[in-house]
Amino acid sequence: MFECENNLINNSDNRRISYTLKKNFPWFLSENSSLFYHALVFENNATSSFFNLLEPIQDKIKNHIFEACFYLICNKSKQEKIINDDKNIWKENNYIKLIYHIDSSDGYTELLYDKKLDHTQNRGIILDNQLKTCEYNPIKSEYSLLLKVLFKK
Repeated sequence: MFECENNLINNSDNRRISYTLKKNFPWFLSENSSLFYHALVFENNATSSFFNLLEPIQDKIKNHIFEACFYLICNKSKQEKIINDDKNIWKENNYIKLIYHIDSSDGYTELLYDKKLDHTQNRGIILDNQLKTCEYNPIKSEYSLLLKVLFKK
């Protein structure tokens, strides 16, 4: 069903990504005021000069990156579904999704509507893209930092 791997990449690479995202990084506001994003790859094309931040992930997974996007989920007074992959446009079964938790927070990833995985620093969740996932905001932590990557199988 899914694979969850703690310490997905080298800790120094994780710290470099985290530091970059927290310092003068160009975030873009989504239609949800609690969610900021920065697309790195869209439909096989690099869309950001920060594309090199994907190198440790690419080295680990090896498969071709089809899409990749960083997310910053802001805290709220109650937990709500902020990213809902029910509307996933890439429903074909030839894609693998990686959800990478860059930092730890009290937000969580929900898989298949019942499995909750806390946002834990340097944790990767690898699953078939057709499986439904949702991201919930933190309450106590200021924000959660995530990377979602779509790979070809």
